[in-house]
Parts: sequence; C-alpha cells; structure tokens
Amino acid sequence: MTEIKSTVTYDEKVIQKIVGHALENIEGLLAVSGGFFSNVKDKLVNSDDVTTGVNVEVGKEEVATDLDVIVEYGKDIPAIAEGIKAIVAQNVEVMTHLKVVEVNVNVVDVMTREEYEASSVTLQDRVESGYETAKEATAAGYERAKEAASAGYERTKEAAQNAGEYISEKSGEAREYVSEKAVEAKEFTAEKTEQAKEFASEKKAQVKEAMSNDDEAVTYTATVDSDVVVAD
Repeated sequence: MTEIKSTVTYDEKVIQKIVGHALENIEGLLAVSGGFFSNVKDKLVNSDDVTTGVNVEVGKEEVATDLDVIVEYGKDIPAIAEGIKAIVAQNVEVMTHLKVVEVNVNVVDVMTREEYEASSVTLQDRVESGYETAKEATAAGYERAKEAASAGYERTKEAAQNAGEYISEKSGEAREYVSEKAVEAKEFTAEKTEQAKEFASEKKAQVKEAMSNDDEAVTYTATVDSDVVVAD
C-alpha cells in the first residue's frame, strides 16, 4: 500500500487565538494590550479580537510569541510572566504539537483593578450600545423609506390623475373630430349624389335629343328615296 504523505501547517492567526484564549484566567493579568482581557466581574471586556497584542512566529516545529500586557498593580509580575509562559506553552503544544521556544512578555502598564474597571468598556455595554445604534439606524431608515414610499405614491397618484384627465380630454376631442368628419362626409356624399343625378338627367336629355334627330334624318331619307323612284 502506498504511503500517503501529508503535512499540517498553522496560520499565525490560529496560534494567536490559542494564546489569547489561554490567557483568560491568569491571576493578576488585566489585559493583553489593545485586545483580549481576562475576566473582570464575570464579564469579558474589550474582547473584539483576541489576537490584538499577541505577535507570533510560526515555524514547521516551533513557535515564538511576544505579548504586550497590562498587569494589576501590586501583583508579582515575574510570577505572572511565568504563569503566562506555562499556560501558553501547554495550550499551544497540546493543540498543535508545536514546541513553544519563546514567550516574551512586555509589560506596557500597571493599573489597579478599580482603575482598570473604570476605564474599560464591557462587552455587554458594547453589545447594548451597538443594539441601540442599530435600532436607531433601522428606525431612521424605516421612516425615510416610509416617507419616500408615501412621496412616490402621491407622485404616482397625481401622474395617474393627470393621465386620466389627458385621456378624457383627448377622447372628447377625438369624438368631436369624428362627428365633424362624419357630417362633412354626409354632406359631401349628398352633394356628389345630387351632382350625379343632374349629370345623369342631362345625359338622358342629350340621348333623347339625339334619338329625335335620328328619327328626323330617317324620315327625310325615306322622302328623298320616294321622290327618286317617282322620277324614274
């Protein structure tokens, strides 16, 4: 049986997500700067993108990562860094079988939990704000669409009325025109009929006159012939 060769590779974003999710419950870690944050009062905050603040380099067998973090004031920072290193290595190696060779932690800020909570926007707040914004935008869009539809209806109604009036007006004009032409045709027909009668009567008289002339000519010829016979 032919051996099937295959390889598994990982996009950097995949490793970034694994690292980001691995950091959720590190005690004393308030945030990976600009991105994923640990639980604060049971709410995940600023969790739009778990990969922000997590930079990785992925090879065929090894992974290196750089983290920018915000640490809670008064906590043991080296211990937090060790906890980060351990949990990142464990999660990446279990899920990908890649060896984590570097976990570089860059502390960009320290804050008390109260300061951090006051400056953070919770995911719930963001969702509610987004919902209200979307709701307002939808309502505004509905009103604009409603107004546009109403205006369109009025324009269509007005155009239909104008068209009806125009058709009615033109229909009346057409009826008047047809009636006028019918009268003209009737008068023209009567006139031509009368002319035809007069012409026929005139021709009849001419024929009658011509026939009368022919009778006179026949009578004259007969008289002449009779005279000739007597002379002989």
